[in-house]
Amino acid sequence: MSAETALLLQDRSGVPLPTPAGTLAEFWSTSKAATARAVKWNATHGNPATQDGRRRGGLVSQQRRRERPEAYAALGAVVRKAIRTPPETEELAEFIGIVLGDGTVSQHQVRIVLNRTTDRAYAAYVAALAERLFEIDVKTSERAEENALYLTLTATNLVEFVGQKGVPRGNKIRKQVDMPAWIRLRGNLARACVRGLIDTDGSIYSHTHVVRGRRYRSIGLVYVSHAWPLLRSVHEVLLAAGLPARSDGRRRVMIYRRAGIQRYLDVVGTRNPKHARRWQELGRRGDRAAEGAALEMPCTGRTPVPWVRIPPPPPHLDPRDSAWSC
Repeated sequence: MSAETALLLQDRSGVPLPTPAGTLAEFWSTSKAATARAVKWNATHGNPATQDGRRRGGLVSQQRRRERPEAYAALGAVVRKAIRTPPETEELAEFIGIVLGDGTVSQHQVRIVLNRTTDRAYAAYVAALAERLFEIDVKTSERAEENALYLTLTATNLVEFVGQKGVPRGNKIRKQVDMPAWIRLRGNLARACVRGLIDTDGSIYSHTHVVRGRRYRSIGLVYVSHAWPLLRSVHEVLLAAGLPARSDGRRRVMIYRRAGIQRYLDVVGTRNPKHARRWQELGRRGDRAAEGAALEMPCTGRTPVPWVRIPPPPPHLDPRDSAWSC
């Protein structure tokens, strides 16, 4: 007991205290008790000061944050952002197509990069689509030196959700991504996904070519990707929709002639005002190609030949390998 307490007992009882052997400082036993407790804890759970101990402690902390995010948020701690989990609809399939086209998925973010000059109106549509699907804020930023407009969605739960839906983290080309099966096997979802892909990685353009010494100009729609499985899936979805799509077997899927592109816009459609403006501009001019199948030059310096559907390369070959290029 403390010295003051002992003296108080002596005054009230009238019994003199024995001669004290010494006086100890207040809380003198705390360090000793803590050491004994630490020894017992380490024997049971392991030393928390080791790298493994800190790792396990961090895992436990993260698990508790996931279980009770509100309590940790009230303490000012950083917790996972809650998102809405949307059903498998055409809007979600289109968003997946947009991310597979111009998006990247990192550890904690989904980022979509668009052209800050020509895609500004489309960026507003994509941001509204993402906010409607997941009920989270979309941060918009620009880099003038890159002519880039960034739409950034920061939420680990979103990264995990799109991963479950078929969009992995990391480099899409290195991983040779494909259209997820839940989309590819359902016609309306597949067309919505293709719309997102072509709105980001496609274009409508006017091209010229020479056949037997005569120059022709035609309108074309092209989708470009270095992910061979994705390219093949887009080609197959367009064919299944009755569209006159052709593939060069390497990195492009094309639709030629005014009627074919109009059919694409009727069946698949576009949400990118840039494509709509381009079609209005070029569509008024009409086709100037010869009657019959449009011809194109797959490789510079070679005799023009009609496009044909080329079988896919063997799975062990890179589609960019020289054996599959001109």
